[in-house]
Amino acid sequence: MQVLFTRNPTSWFSKSIQAVTQEPVSHVAFQLGPWVLHATGRGIHAQTLSTFYKQNRVVFRVPIWGIGPDTVLQRFADREFRHYDFKGVLFFGLHLLARRVLPGLTPKVNLWQDTGMDFCVELVEHLLGKPDRGSMLTPYGLYKQLSRPKG
Repeated sequence: MQVLFTRNPTSWFSKSIQAVTQEPVSHVAFQLGPWVLHATGRGIHAQTLSTFYKQNRVVFRVPIWGIGPDTVLQRFADREFRHYDFKGVLFFGLHLLARRVLPGLTPKVNLWQDTGMDFCVELVEHLLGKPDRGSMLTPYGLYKQLSRPKG
């Protein structure tokens, strides 16, 4: 099992996210064997790794230890087929743009998050067992958290 941090060189949405965040990735997904679990504009779903690779370029990978595949699948089943949280992404994007003008502006939670929907970071955090709290992390921010040496 691993977490995949990606970008899509042909997607305007991916390019927009990278332009706003100024980071090397725009998406995060969870790989479980030959399957990828993720949240996209189509909602929360699973797809084969080969199909995922047709649209996504993996920039970073972080292996996941200490959690069983059955636990991940159960957590995914709780969220599968939910809609994508476009309002949450919009709030987050506006916050990032505003932060360039007002550097101290940093809400702790995503005020427009819809608790019945997820964007990619929220889903992966849920699969990892982190509390649902209206994520204010970019995919790259999550990468930096997960790749930080433990100890």
